[in-house]
Amino acid sequence: MVRGYDSGGLDGLLGTRTQSSLRAFQTAGGLRVTGYLDLETLDALGVTTAEPSLGAGPSPATTGTAAIPIAGAAVSLPPEPEWLDRPTSADLERFRPSAAAGRAGVSTVRCRVQDDGTLADCTPITESPSGSRYGQAAVRASALYRMRVDGAYAAFIGREIEVPITWQAR
Repeated sequence: MVRGYDSGGLDGLLGTRTQSSLRAFQTAGGLRVTGYLDLETLDALGVTTAEPSLGAGPSPATTGTAAIPIAGAAVSLPPEPEWLDRPTSADLERFRPSAAAGRAGVSTVRCRVQDDGTLADCTPITESPSGSRYGQAAVRASALYRMRVDGAYAAFIGREIEVPITWQAR
């Protein structure tokens, strides 16, 4: 039990009891009720992480697509993920590295798809401009992605995918 909300213990999964506890916390705190660890909820909890791997709540799709490595694939995957949640441009602005000084940038992260559609174990594989820290920002932004994992999309579970994330110049 954390802060008076029982999530059913730690098992590393974002299950129904955890989501119920998150909704109760969000309601009590006057937050947007999503049942996910979105940025607003993480801020309210006082959580900051260098490499988040927890799911994010619903937000309009604005940036990013994913390419699926298909070498050695034993099952037929849809051509690309269907995103249920992605960071908004405002979310990306919060993650923009100060070293980038408002310049446009892009980074691709490689992540493993969890059974709830969120991304875990994300690592940057490209960053442009080099040394701008957009790779680190993209790892943080990856916590806000959640993809469809039912039907044919269930084949993504446990697989690694690449997600390019783009920041526009401001």
